[in-house]
Amino acid sequence: MDSYSNATEAAPGAAKSASVWLDRLTAYKSRFEKWYKACENVDKHYSRKDRADTTEREYAIFWANLEVLRPATYARPPAPVVAPRFKDSNPIAREASEALERTLVTTFEQADIDDLLRQVRDEYLRYGRGTAWVRMVNGNAIEYDFVGHKDFAHELKPVWREVTWVARRAWLNRESGVQRFGDAFKKVALKKQDENSAIEKKDDCAPVWEIWCKTSRKVYWVAEDFEQILDEQDPMFDLVGFWPCPKPALATLEPKSLVPVPEIKQYKDQIEEINEYTARIAAVSESLKLRGFYAAGTGDVATAIEVAMKSQDDRALLVPISSFAALGGGSFKDSIVWVPIAEAVALVRELVALRRVVIEDVYQITGISDIVRGQSDPNETMGAQQLKSQWGSMRIRERQAEIARLARDMTRITGEIIAEHFEPETLLEMAQVTLPNAQQKQQAEMLAAQAQQMQQPLPKEVSSILKRPSFEEVVAFLRNDRARGFVIEIETDSTIQPDEDAEKQRRIEFVTSVGGLFQQAAPLVMQAPMLGKFVVEVMKFAAGGFRAGRPLESSLDELGEQIEAMSEQAAQPQEPPPDPAIELKKAEIELKRAESEQKLAFEKQRHAQQMQFDQEKHAQEVILKREDMAARQMEAKTKTEIEGQRHQAEMDFKREQGEADREAHARTMTQNSLDGEGVMQKAADALSQMATDQAQVMADQSQAMAQAVQALTAAVERLGGPRRKTVMGSKGQQYEITDEAI
Repeated sequence: MDSYSNATEAAPGAAKSASVWLDRLTAYKSRFEKWYKACENVDKHYSRKDRADTTEREYAIFWANLEVLRPATYARPPAPVVAPRFKDSNPIAREASEALERTLVTTFEQADIDDLLRQVRDEYLRYGRGTAWVRMVNGNAIEYDFVGHKDFAHELKPVWREVTWVARRAWLNRESGVQRFGDAFKKVALKKQDENSAIEKKDDCAPVWEIWCKTSRKVYWVAEDFEQILDEQDPMFDLVGFWPCPKPALATLEPKSLVPVPEIKQYKDQIEEINEYTARIAAVSESLKLRGFYAAGTGDVATAIEVAMKSQDDRALLVPISSFAALGGGSFKDSIVWVPIAEAVALVRELVALRRVVIEDVYQITGISDIVRGQSDPNETMGAQQLKSQWGSMRIRERQAEIARLARDMTRITGEIIAEHFEPETLLEMAQVTLPNAQQKQQAEMLAAQAQQMQQPLPKEVSSILKRPSFEEVVAFLRNDRARGFVIEIETDSTIQPDEDAEKQRRIEFVTSVGGLFQQAAPLVMQAPMLGKFVVEVMKFAAGGFRAGRPLESSLDELGEQIEAMSEQAAQPQEPPPDPAIELKKAEIELKRAESEQKLAFEKQRHAQQMQFDQEKHAQEVILKREDMAARQMEAKTKTEIEGQRHQAEMDFKREQGEADREAHARTMTQNSLDGEGVMQKAADALSQMATDQAQVMADQSQAMAQAVQALTAAVERLGGPRRKTVMGSKGQQYEITDEAI
């Protein structure tokens, strides 16, 4: 959360009196007033902005020393190092460390921590104190603010661990102040941010102090010369150290206080002495010009010498004089008498030597050795140069350690804010880690349980998911402030320029030591399996002295698991080698047993197939017999019905013929009685037609019966019934019947 984020209403504590905090800030300013003035003088001496071009010469040793110390103290941005505190196999701690480290790397690049630390370094070297501030914006980003030496305050205590409040000052104009603190800010008086500069009234601002009090666990905002607290809130972050700023980078301090002492004060007298020698060397050098005298004119010696010495011409100067004999010139070679300069040259040499001695005193005071300044004696041995570099840079290493400590504290504060306040989606995007989610982990556990029940090997993908924690577990671990503080630690690597040769030498040593151990480990474990775990721990111990990175640690853990597995396998009792004759006899017995089992299995299979065939054949015969019996019954029934119908048809025909004959006889008798021969003929024709029609009906019925018998016969043939024969009926009809029916 930005300390000056948008807010339209003041907090309830805005009506409280700010006199206590204003008195504390006034006491702090009064205590540090001399240091403020010393810092202004340091700025003038470093930048030389008030120095006129016509003033005496000066030796810029302070600027030169700072230019040497700046890259030696801080040269590159820190790289965050987040690792488990204890080297045990804790996959959640390892993955959480990896995710947090990647997020910190991205944050450092986006927030440009390198520029911030360079500003802190410069103020630390010039004034003796450098301060920075961490804040979160928009809930998913970190920004770093450089706090100038006049914009930072803290409780007046002799040591930093006793300080209970810190404060930073920001300058707000009327519009931004009203937007942040409400209408109460309209009563705050505005002033110029720089009292020595002429700033238009529209740019005047109000100095607002943001105070973090560890005792009350509150954050206050007060404005200078305003008697009310502008705002009072709970802290935006729940940090281990409470403050969103690290301990300032402090150099030399006054005894029993936290008031810094600029380093230039320690050799200010030497700087003045060097400048004095430099001015003298410049003045004497001005007199080192070629000047001479020759005989001519009416001028006297005193006037000629005065003209020669006051001349500012850098070219050779000859001054004519009338009393040339007074200079002792008589011969031609003495026609020109030169002004002696050997004494002046000797004086310049002495002044330069004296100045060099004082400069060496400055180097002894500041601790800048020859190696740091890039100078060395070609007659010195390499060991002597290394020794000088080692001991000559001890005080420089203390400065390096102080800047590295501040960078580490900044990294820890940033890590706490990211772990506790960033959204999980933001962490995932910034870290670019590929972890399974809770659902994928649950599915993998179910698949593993199924594979175990079915006694099947576990797929490699499922095994990989089970070995890694879910992203939800990692986020929950990072959110747990207590667990995170106990399990993982946050550091930074070196912030100074690395020595490439030394880095190469360390890598060679690592490869040589660990590589040789690898070659000896495998045979040793195979010969003595109980030493497997010990060998693994020795390799981890050997690699622990080199920062090879977390991927190498993971590889060492995996290698350790493999070596332990090898040791367990080798620890199992080995059976003695078998006798070849016995093994041959076993092979023959096994072969015969296999042949017997194969033959028996073949016989069982053949017998089973034969039984199945017999059963199917018997079932088929039963079905055929049932169908044959049904066909015979139907055939007999059909035959009986056909014979009955034929007999009935013959009886009906005879009866109808008899009736027809009787009717014909009756009609004949009737016709005779009527004596009508034509009528009788018609009756006869009618009876004949009736007989014909009756015969046609019987023929149609016989044909239908024959078709039915043929259909039945065809059905019996399809069912595999008995053989059939064709017979003739009494009326000339054809019938097909079986031999059994015949």
